[in-house]
Amino acid sequence: MKILFFYENYNNEPLGIMYLSSVLKEAGHKTDFFIIGDNIELIKKIKQFKPDIIAISTTTGLHKRYMEISRMIKSSFDTFIIFGGPHPTYFPEIITEDCVDAVCIGEGEYAFLELVNNLEAGKDITKIKGIWVKLNKKIYKNPIRPLIQDLDSLPYPDRELVEKHFGKMETRHFIAIRGCPYSCTYCYNHTLKKMYPNQPFIRARSASNMIEEIKEVLNKYHFKRVMFVDDTFILNRKWLKEFSKKYKKEIGLPFHCNIRTDIFDEEVAKLLKDAGCFEIDMAIESGNEYIRNKILKRNISNEQIIKAGQIIKKMGMKLRTENMVGIPGETLQNVIETLRLNTKVNPYYAWCSIFQPYPKTELGEYAKNYLKKSINLEEINQNYHTNSVLNIKNKREMENIHKFFAICVSYPFLIPMTKILIKMPSNRFFNLIMRGYKYYCYKKSKFFK
Repeated sequence: MKILFFYENYNNEPLGIMYLSSVLKEAGHKTDFFIIGDNIELIKKIKQFKPDIIAISTTTGLHKRYMEISRMIKSSFDTFIIFGGPHPTYFPEIITEDCVDAVCIGEGEYAFLELVNNLEAGKDITKIKGIWVKLNKKIYKNPIRPLIQDLDSLPYPDRELVEKHFGKMETRHFIAIRGCPYSCTYCYNHTLKKMYPNQPFIRARSASNMIEEIKEVLNKYHFKRVMFVDDTFILNRKWLKEFSKKYKKEIGLPFHCNIRTDIFDEEVAKLLKDAGCFEIDMAIESGNEYIRNKILKRNISNEQIIKAGQIIKKMGMKLRTENMVGIPGETLQNVIETLRLNTKVNPYYAWCSIFQPYPKTELGEYAKNYLKKSINLEEINQNYHTNSVLNIKNKREMENIHKFFAICVSYPFLIPMTKILIKMPSNRFFNLIMRGYKYYCYKKSKFFK
């Protein structure tokens, strides 16, 4: 069978798709990859490759664009189209759309493989765990497939699939751990955990397996840095000790990872630094402890955040922070608190998003109190840098201060002037300031390439 995958993000390698492709290829199927841009080029790609299946992985927000593309494809080709990824996992009811033949729920490697194998062999496809399928206008709903417990048993992600698009990147992406033990209210993880009761949710590849993949990629492709995209790279200290020793000896490239401050200390920092950690991502989200711990349920104190920042700087590693504005119940003064807390840890860049109320998350449901009507999936933005869909106090000021957030953290003397500027109507100049300063910081960092 021939499977064509879609993707739209030009910045990050699509590891989920790459894992699917490697499993399919190992079973003898052919795969190809297309970054969505011009529809005419997409039509040419479909005519050239002649896929039996088109597989679309999507998040909430981006699903709107992918649905339009799927309808366009269906109008010209009689091709089986399956949707997978976060959005179909939480909202499998998209199977009712006339442009969707199947959806994959949860981890897709072996569910999708079974579907492809059965389609090729002409076998029944209505009873595959992890797959909802529509045949003759009838929908067959199947339970979610158990999580893959032995991650080392999976083939490495298929880098050849995307080499044409990402081959010149100086930073390559890897993942060591699947699952997150925390229950932040704005994130889907707490919802996902409930879908997999009575089975281990956090699973890690062995340190040796992780190292061997990086070595294999290094032997094939030229790159200078490694980015670990795990939600929290430092969950298992014992694993980290083994990894640090092996990575330093066998790889030695500078790498980036995400941490959580309440499990971060000097021992962890030293393990990361000794291994070659060049840069760390640390989520603050809000500078107000009530909002951070009662509304967002981060359960992290200001002291832990400040201490982590001090340790990172002491070890000579770069720091990037993650933050949000427009949180339900948040005031402009709370945002100033977030700015001030960021200045205390002094990141090279303070990334900031506008809160989006994703349905089926705890905070998304709570945010209904800030809407005139129930949350409509079609209103959710596909990125976090445009506007808020909530009816919050000082909405325009919140949207505007988001554009000045990073530069105010780096230059806090601008905060009084910013308080005046954000009262102005939103405009392109504010967006240019945000994008220009982000480009400057990332270019200076020399990591996110």
